Amino acid sequence: MRCALGLLLFVACTPESGSSSVAPAPQREHAAVLDIGRYAQVRTCYERGMAHAPQLRGRVVVRLVIAADGTVAKAEDAGSTLPDANVIACVLDVFRALVFAKPADGTLTAVYPFQFEPDEVDR
Repeated sequence: MRCALGLLLFVACTPESGSSSVAPAPQREHAAVLDIGRYAQVRTCYERGMAHAPQLRGRVVVRLVIAADGTVAKAEDAGSTLPDANVIACVLDVFRALVFAKPADGTLTAVYPFQFEPDEVDR
């Protein structure tokens, strides 16, 4: 199985005043990268889906909103193509459990894409 680690596409910073700006990432300490343990959890979600559909492939895209206190205020599907709702829900649950450093400017939004494909060996 081949799982591509999601890359941070953008970070949108929303200061407490309510104004919004978009900046390229990674440029701040809040442009968080999944640690190995969380990545393993995301991979486990996909492996569970493959148990039922060995040729399961597609993209899971997560939009994540980090609240001012560093908790995840929202994790939602942002256009996934993977045809397994349970895998997508599992990945979203992994993100909902994350805690980050408090954003300096209020809330932070990030988009993480994951491309999942079975390995050549698995085919």
